Amino acid sequence: MNWTLLANSLLVAGASTGIALALGLAVAVAMTAAPPALRRVLLVLTVAVLALPSFLATNCWIDLLGVNGLLHRWLPLNIFSTAGAVWILALLFWPVPALAIWSAWQKLEPVHFEIDPQLRGASLFRYLLLPTAKSHLVVSGAVVFALALNNFAVPTILQVKVFTSEIWLQFNANLDALAAAQLSWLVILPPVLLLLFFRGVEFSWPRETAGGIAQVFRRQLGHPTLAGATAVCCAILILSLLAPLAQLLGTPRTWAEFLPALAAGRSAVLHSLLYAVSATGLALVLAIALARVRALGWLWILFFIPGVLLGIAAVSAFNHPVFDLFSRTAAIVIAVLLVRYFALARSITRTAIGSLDEHLLDSARLDGARGMGLFRRIILPQIAPQLAAAAYIVYVLCLWDVETILLVIPPGGETLALRIFNLLHYGHNAHVNALCLLLLLLALAPLVLFPIWKALRRT
Repeated sequence: MNWTLLANSLLVAGASTGIALALGLAVAVAMTAAPPALRRVLLVLTVAVLALPSFLATNCWIDLLGVNGLLHRWLPLNIFSTAGAVWILALLFWPVPALAIWSAWQKLEPVHFEIDPQLRGASLFRYLLLPTAKSHLVVSGAVVFALALNNFAVPTILQVKVFTSEIWLQFNANLDALAAAQLSWLVILPPVLLLLFFRGVEFSWPRETAGGIAQVFRRQLGHPTLAGATAVCCAILILSLLAPLAQLLGTPRTWAEFLPALAAGRSAVLHSLLYAVSATGLALVLAIALARVRALGWLWILFFIPGVLLGIAAVSAFNHPVFDLFSRTAAIVIAVLLVRYFALARSITRTAIGSLDEHLLDSARLDGARGMGLFRRIILPQIAPQLAAAAYIVYVLCLWDVETILLVIPPGGETLALRIFNLLHYGHNAHVNALCLLLLLLALAPLVLFPIWKALRRT
């Protein structure tokens, strides 16, 4: 056991979790106190931060704080360090506690604040807000810790030694699957404990309730606390979302390199779409088929463990000439992506199917609806929005995945995300910016094409 590596991994994960929880709490306060229209904007921006690929944020901060970075003269911090990894991971994961805490506070009603008008400021947090969000705070902190501990791309790009990168090096350099497995217990344990913890904790999806508490919340919170939370919220949105996008879109050389990057990366674009669309389609079909099976909660472990472990397992399991038609083609890439993200698609689909109108289903069955007819005419219209959300989330995650497919990618099957990851090891440049822009356009394509398709169907 490398105790230095263990301490460094726990330091990165623990510090990232602490900062993410503090930032998430401030953003949750700002969202709860905001008027409905502004709250929706903040929710969209928060989800957008969660959806950004990790290498896009890393690329931005290398450009800003690298040796030749724009801010290095005024802020001489070494981004290629443990502190740099903690900073970027905290900027990536603060939306998890923010959404969880905000969701918990939606259970509150104005009467909870009006029972004791003297409950203000710190006392409001101590006796009402924190106890209400206690379970959500603990679970979201555990989720962030597991994600930060198992993150591969950020520490590897920043050359920070952590367990995930060491596991990859053990297998990639020495082809020693046993040594990699012996190192893996630490990164497998948190997801297992997290899954056991989830079994006993009620954790609702973020949603906005009809009865608003914004006005009474602002009154009881007080102007100084509200102003501080609002300032932190604005600053963190600028640093985690607007700064990467501005750095990407505002650099003239990004646009100059865009067409050459597209020409050179045409095959990578096609491979990215092939893997993402295929894995998403299979995940959705299987999620619908297995939504009512109750004994599949353990699949969340495959989502939370490092993707590089799935890659090592796939290489070790199918490293035989008998499996060449599978292991040396796109099939293995699609399979590992499906295994990694199926739990997410199934969870959303299961929630949607659980909310079906049973009276409508019974009426349809009495009228003779069965099988595919029942599904197409009665069930699908009710769950279509949730299925679309699940499909888009899985599509984007597959599009941006690096660590899961790194070891199983077939010759000539490189994706855009993998190309960006490899190029970032040599530092930031305009070509990387152009590839990031191209990848973002692929992610936005369904949001543009779907409304066009719906409009054409109506005509």
